Amino acid sequence: MRFSAIIFLTLAAAAQEAVAASCRIADFKSDCCWGGSNGQDACLRQRGGANVCRSPGESSNFCRNVNKAGTQTKVSATCNADCCDTNTGFGIGCPK
Repeated sequence: MRFSAIIFLTLAAAAQEAVAASCRIADFKSDCCWGGSNGQDACLRQRGGANVCRSPGESSNFCRNVNKAGTQTKVSATCNADCCDTNTGFGIGCPK
């Protein structure tokens, strides 16, 4: 039973890396990550201080943790906007 749980958790962690980053306020925008100095600050600004920005799961949507598509370069290296495109590495309009 423990072995099955370990395998499941390992696969779940691997799948988390494969999922594309996204920004969600009321609408959802794929291929988007939270920019700013650490990601959390941009999320908090755009979401009005929502606690979801502080949850461990949301950190996978912070640009400092997301590589630009097809590269090993973090999106945060090329984008300082609150919302950034994970394909181009440039700022985009945040979802409303």
